[in-house]
Amino acid sequence: MPAPDPNPSEAVPPYAPLRDVLDAAVAPPPWWRRWRPRHRATGSRPDPAGRLPVAARRGVFPALAALGAVLVLSLVGIAAPWQPEPSPAQGGRAPDPGRGPVMASPTPSPADPPPLTSRVETGRTSPAPPPPPPCPAPLSVAVSPDLAELVRELAGALTGGTCPQAAVTSHGPSAVTGPVAHQPPAADVWIPASSLTLRLAGGDSGSGGGADFPTGGDSLARTPVVIALPGPVADSLTGYPVWVLIYQEVTGGGIPRMSMPDHRTTVGALAQVTLQEALRRYTDGDGGRAFLTLINFRNHVASLDADVEALLDRMAGTSSARAGTEVGAFPVTEQRLVAYHRRGVGARLVPMGTYDANIEADYPLVVARSLDQRLARIADELRAALRSPAAVQRFVQAGFRPPDDRQRVSGFPAGYPNPFPGEVGYPEPIGLPDPAQWSGIVDGWTWQP
Repeated sequence: MPAPDPNPSEAVPPYAPLRDVLDAAVAPPPWWRRWRPRHRATGSRPDPAGRLPVAARRGVFPALAALGAVLVLSLVGIAAPWQPEPSPAQGGRAPDPGRGPVMASPTPSPADPPPLTSRVETGRTSPAPPPPPPCPAPLSVAVSPDLAELVRELAGALTGGTCPQAAVTSHGPSAVTGPVAHQPPAADVWIPASSLTLRLAGGDSGSGGGADFPTGGDSLARTPVVIALPGPVADSLTGYPVWVLIYQEVTGGGIPRMSMPDHRTTVGALAQVTLQEALRRYTDGDGGRAFLTLINFRNHVASLDADVEALLDRMAGTSSARAGTEVGAFPVTEQRLVAYHRRGVGARLVPMGTYDANIEADYPLVVARSLDQRLARIADELRAALRSPAAVQRFVQAGFRPPDDRQRVSGFPAGYPNPFPGEVGYPEPIGLPDPAQWSGIVDGWTWQP
């Protein structure tokens, strides 16, 4: 008997011996059994008992019998498949080294781990799809609340999609509220309300934004600081320049009430710069006289830390006849006054421009010096989008003046009077102080005897 295959590919079915019997039955007999008497060899006559010839008995019937047995066992095997001996993990006995190799069970044991790949309809396995690559960090843009929504709108495709190239956030004070001097944002691009903010945030070193932002940039839009006067009060005043006229009327009683914003807010700081420069020119540069004029004006002001937004709300809820004594005059940016006029309610307010020392919020765009090549390219695309003709038109519609054509007032509502009428037009804005000069301005306004 041959030795068993050490690596059997499959188990031997139990009816294999019957197949061998069938093969032996139909095989030709050996040569020594092939001789028969002539009558038996030819099968011409039956034997005395009347049976079929011997060749028929010994060749055909055994083969038919064996074939029938194989068919029966095959049907039985289909109906009840052969189950091999269970594996040790299923409760069977361990293999005996003396018994030879043990057939492997075709059924996986409970200890086998489940497949790690998912099945598909074809029956084959496929690996899970790889995760998408991470998005690169977007350009961070910190914008004054006055312009944050407009910048998001005008940035267009740079702020959309699965991986936005720029992220715009509202940061710092607006042109009307919030402290003008503050720390620069942790951003790649900064758009504050005024270049004065850049100068004051840069410190004495002259390098803006903690030595990362410059002290000046391209202006996106402009809005001058004007004096808002109730209609009846404005109609009674004649003469220019405006700050000197305001000083004379406040100290002389012609303007019953005057309020000044906190000098630490953007509009309050800009108002102090223009007021003190106008008084310096009025006194021909005499520092002592200019200081006394400033203190005299301050002593006649009703409020030194007025909330401009609250004053506009009070104006919207009162009549023009009562506004002069209840609210009075106050500095405000032209863009906020345009927004007040568009509401169409409350007392009539007239803007008066300061010809003697014009100043404005200019919304500069500055880019950090430490940007890599990819972020610098995105910053250039953002600047181009915000300086395009379509963007300028959008700023004008929001009540701002264009950065390069300050005479244009096509976006102002009907009935809004131009604060710079006449042939002179829009005067050139004055220069902004550096941090040391700003300290002198604050000391003069807050001086106490």
